[in-house]
Amino acid sequence: MKTNIIINKDVRSQQDKSGIRVVCLTKYLKIMEEKFILTDRFIVSDSGKKLFQIQCVETFKYANAGDLGGYVAKEENLSQLGDAWICDDARVYGDARVYGDARVFGNARVSGSAQVAGDAYVSDSAQVYGSAQVSGNAWICSNAQVYGNAQVYGDARVSDDARVFGNARVAGSAQVAGDAYVSDSAQVSGSAQVAGDAYVSDSAQVYGSAQVSGNAWICSNAQVYGSAQVYGSARVYDNARVFGNAHVFGNARVAGSAQVAGDAIYSNGLILGNAYIDSNDKHCGFDCFGSQNRHTHAYMTTDGEIEITCGCFRGSLEEFLKKVEETHKGTIYEKQYKAIIEVIKVKFGVYEKDNV
Repeated sequence: MKTNIIINKDVRSQQDKSGIRVVCLTKYLKIMEEKFILTDRFIVSDSGKKLFQIQCVETFKYANAGDLGGYVAKEENLSQLGDAWICDDARVYGDARVYGDARVFGNARVSGSAQVAGDAYVSDSAQVYGSAQVSGNAWICSNAQVYGNAQVYGDARVSDDARVFGNARVAGSAQVAGDAYVSDSAQVSGSAQVAGDAYVSDSAQVYGSAQVSGNAWICSNAQVYGSAQVYGSARVYDNARVFGNAHVFGNARVAGSAQVAGDAIYSNGLILGNAYIDSNDKHCGFDCFGSQNRHTHAYMTTDGEIEITCGCFRGSLEEFLKKVEETHKGTIYEKQYKAIIEVIKVKFGVYEKDNV
């Protein structure tokens, strides 16, 4: 049986006839027995490496003396300190480490230089690999994968077939589930939920009690927070913000520095620039008009102006009228668009302002 002497995190091993492990951390001295050993039982991994089954030799929180555990490539994969344990058919190999009070069980796999620490759980058929870190009370389960330089911590949970990778962070009590992806330098925190086939990427942030689901995509430097919900095939990108109790769904696009807030409900169409929508009184939309049956959307900006988006057009109400007359003069589409312009004026009180 080995004895390790650890001084200022510099680890050295030596033989000790007493079978006692001595651990010295600067001013701290502790003598403890090993809690597990590597048995002669082994399996061969897909890469052809032997993985040895471990056995508990000293009863502790998660195992009794004599219990067989999971599989490791070497003793360093599981700390002899704390209550960390690997059991069932779980496998930890490469330079991966499981320590603290963490547990890896079921058919879970931890490999590469990944770390599982604190009171974290990795279970079922979940995988943690690369240089990923899972800590705190985080739980990675089902068929979820955490890899790259991703970090999952706090009380966060990643489940189902979800993926967290790149330099992504999932923290707080956030949940990533379904087939959702969180990648690059994106962050999901608070009690936020990302589910379905949703994608959060680049430097985007989802936090508070926000929910992103369906086929929604939050990317670039966009933020979704508060109690906001983004779902369907909606996209929020650039420096856009969706917050409060706002709902963005359908084929909606929120981009630029646009903000959708309050109790606003927005579906279909495109909101750009410095739009600011904090209620349904500040925007309106029209479907299936014009030669291409496009969606025409009108909204208020932070400057108190009305802006229109229609297809590739974006501009003021006056610019939209000019474009309609240039493109559709003498056609039924000119009449349709001019009727829309009149409704927009009524919606936003343009006539009342003109009469003041």
